[in-house]
Amino acid sequence: MTINLVTILYENAQINPDKPAIIHGKKRITYKELAQDVRRCAGLLKKKGIMIGDRVLVFLPMSIELYTLLLALWHCGASAVFLDAWARKKRLEQAASIAKCKAFVGIYKSHILRIFFREIRRIPLKLSIRDFNSKHEYTGIPAITGLTENDVALITFTTGSTGIPKAVKRTHGFLLAQHKILTNHLNPDINDIDLVTLPIFILTNLAVGITSYIPLFNPARPERVNALRLCDAVNTFGIRTTAGSPVIYEKMANHCITHSIRLKSLKKIFIGGAPVFPGLAIKILKAFPETSVEIVYGSTEAEPISAIKAYELVEKNKEVQREGLLVGKPVDAISVSIIPDIKGPVQVSDQKNFKKLCLSSGKVGEICASGDHVLKEYFCNEEAQRQNKIVVGSTIWHRTNDAGYMGKNGNLYLMGRIKQHFTHTGKTWYIFPLEECLTQLSGVRLGTYLKINTVLAVIIERESNLIKNDDVTRYCKEKEIPIPDIILFNRLPRDPRHNSKIDYDRLKISIQKKINILKR
Repeated sequence: MTINLVTILYENAQINPDKPAIIHGKKRITYKELAQDVRRCAGLLKKKGIMIGDRVLVFLPMSIELYTLLLALWHCGASAVFLDAWARKKRLEQAASIAKCKAFVGIYKSHILRIFFREIRRIPLKLSIRDFNSKHEYTGIPAITGLTENDVALITFTTGSTGIPKAVKRTHGFLLAQHKILTNHLNPDINDIDLVTLPIFILTNLAVGITSYIPLFNPARPERVNALRLCDAVNTFGIRTTAGSPVIYEKMANHCITHSIRLKSLKKIFIGGAPVFPGLAIKILKAFPETSVEIVYGSTEAEPISAIKAYELVEKNKEVQREGLLVGKPVDAISVSIIPDIKGPVQVSDQKNFKKLCLSSGKVGEICASGDHVLKEYFCNEEAQRQNKIVVGSTIWHRTNDAGYMGKNGNLYLMGRIKQHFTHTGKTWYIFPLEECLTQLSGVRLGTYLKINTVLAVIIERESNLIKNDDVTRYCKEKEIPIPDIILFNRLPRDPRHNSKIDYDRLKISIQKKINILKR
């Protein structure tokens, strides 16, 4: 029997059968019960004709039912496919067409998608989560027969608005490698109860044997999370660890500071998915003075890449405007290199030529990563493979599309998305240092620069309507950063997954329209 996350779950069910595996609202399930339900669910899937190598489109929210189904699919040797619920109709159609799934499983409401999406209607087998509620007996079919570490476990589609959707293919070997690096880095205690807002972390928790608490919230809208409810859950269940997007902990920090609340049981916070600047780190440290707060940098294809304690970020990175955003040293089992900003695919003949291509310490370029937990290939997308991967012998480097450099003592610094830098008055400017500088202006919640053709625009999201154009212009001059041609006051769109970083593609479209109107 091939070892993967399912077999590890079954082992944990033998070791700690009565320990809660997942708590979700008023529902809870022990490791023994989860293992039994996974086997029952696998039995039904087998009965319906799901076999090794089949792909199943899943539309379930974070819940006990989701992880029961996911593990049951792996028990059968099938792959789970997830589409972003917030993607536009065309993108969903494209993704469903690429995946070519044999079955569709979802909550009752998700089956409405079949009315609007032709590619989903074409899926041969449609199942509701209600089909799995009956306590039918496990059929006795051996689990995951014939699987290898190279077989596909998960396919997820990355967000984006142009081109063919990128399907991220995670094999069973990849998930085990990611579990290993996360376990080594997060160093979980078997007695931990972990508040989980990012789906992948529950898989690691189940493999470690700790309890996961899923809050009652919509993961697709993290900015709407109820901070009071989260804080109450921490104190009620004695939650010791948590991982999630910056917006979640900013909301919790605001709530704790405003109401003078202490979360005494909370020992560790891991923040990822979006950049965390010193200002936010200071607020979170103030709210949780007895908690270890760590900021993790990574991408969908490489998670994690590096990490830094929040207090170190505050102490060592006071000059983001000058240095870029410090994200710490690369984690164990990953290699990081910086290459020049090259448009299009990068091809090198061997390791020697790759080393010649890489930039020396202190020089800004594109961050690349390689390692066992770094994605090797995409699913059915040769163009994404050419654009985002560099093959150097047996090593595959992933291009993050992030600009950065290696600094003193092996620290990694972020400068922003590689395509967002621009030239102005003969100088190259990177976006993160400028954004951090703008947020230091009183009355500014968030700000950024966009250069569209020859027009340089600053877009400000205000905390106070008192701030005016002259204030921004005067501030830019004082700080010796570019003085824009146009200043616009607008809410900056955030990414749909974490709602914590600027969605530059959406912003560019809306600002282009405003610039065209102003030119008339």
